[in-house]
Amino acid sequence: MGHRPSAGETSATGALRWRTIWGGSKLTFRASLVCALAVVLVVITGSPRITQAAEPAVVVGKRLLLDGTTDTPFPIQVTNPQKLPKNSFIRIRGSFEGLQLSRGHRVSATTWAIPLNMVSQLTVRQTTVLTKPRSIRVMLVALDGTEFRTFGMSDVMIYGTASQLAPPPKQTAQRKPVAEQRAAPVPRPPVLSAAQRARAEAMLKRGQALLANGDIDSARAFFRLAAKAGLAEAALAMGSTYDPARLRDLPVVGLRPDVAEARRWYARARNLGSSIALTRLRDLGAF
Repeated sequence: MGHRPSAGETSATGALRWRTIWGGSKLTFRASLVCALAVVLVVITGSPRITQAAEPAVVVGKRLLLDGTTDTPFPIQVTNPQKLPKNSFIRIRGSFEGLQLSRGHRVSATTWAIPLNMVSQLTVRQTTVLTKPRSIRVMLVALDGTEFRTFGMSDVMIYGTASQLAPPPKQTAQRKPVAEQRAAPVPRPPVLSAAQRARAEAMLKRGQALLANGDIDSARAFFRLAAKAGLAEAALAMGSTYDPARLRDLPVVGLRPDVAEARRWYARARNLGSSIALTRLRDLGAF
C-alpha cells in the first residue's frame, strides 16, 4: 500500500503549493505590468528613433548697430564646422555702400566671401553716414565637388550712426632699400600633377559655365579656387571679370570695372606662367 500523507504533511504540501501559485502569480503580474508600461511608453513617445547629429549652420544676430568712431565687431558663429567640406566659407550679400569689411574678399559690389578662419576677426567700418538701415544676408556656403551647397542663412539689419566717423587708417610710406626697388624676378610656375590639373580645370570650366549664365559671384569663386590650385588660365579669367576692356563682353549688366583688381590677377596669372597676362597688363596701362 502506498504511503498516505498525514495531516501535517498535507498541510505543509498545501502551503507549499499555495506559495508556488501565489509567487508565480506575482511574477506573472509583474511581467504583465512591465509590458503594459512599455506599450504605454511607446504610444506616448512614439517608436524609437535614431538621433542624428545636427547639420552645420550659421548663427548671427538680427541687428548690428555700428559705432561710427571705431570698427564694430561682426559676431558670426558657425556650428558643427567639423562636418563641413574643406572649401567652405561665409558669403555675405547686400548693399555695402558706405561699409567696409575687415576680412575676406570683395567678390562683387554686393558680395563678400569670408574664409571660416577669419570669421572670428571680422569687423565692419562705417565710411559714410547711413541714411537708412542696410539689409544683408549671411550664408554658410560649401563647395561640394563642382556645386555650391548652402547650409544655412540669416538676414541682418545694419544700423549706422550719425556720430563722427572714424578716420581711415594712416598708411606710412616707407622707403624700400635699393635692392627691393628693383623689379623682382618672375617666380617659376608650380608644377601640377595630372590629378591636380584635372581638378583645377574642372573648376575653371564650371566657373566659365556660371559666368555664361550671368552668375558672376559663383564664377569668381570657382576661378579663385582654380587659381589658388596653380592654374594660370583661372587667374587670367578672374582678372577678365574686373578688366574694363573686357567687361562689355560679359553677360552681366551693371558690373563695375576694377583696374587694380584686374592688374593683381593678371600679375598672378603671369607668375603662374601665362604669356597672355603680359599683354593684358600692358593694355591696362591705358586706364
